[in-house]
Amino acid sequence: TRLATVANFAIEQRLPEAACRALLFLQRMGAGVSDRHVRFVREFIDDLQEHPHREFIPPPEVAA
Repeated sequence: TRLATVANFAIEQRLPEAACRALLFLQRMGAGVSDRHVRFVREFIDDLQEHPHREFIPPPEVAA
């Protein structure tokens, strides 16, 4: 399944929990995911290198 693929990737890459939550957000969006959401998650994961204790919060238009 797609979720198993994402989980295996996260384990292999030793991603922090916040990065896993961000990837899970994209997984849950499914077909409704946009390029903006992917860019948001990618920037969040990149930023974790400098701010490792940051928590993932979905974009405002999705969280509402």
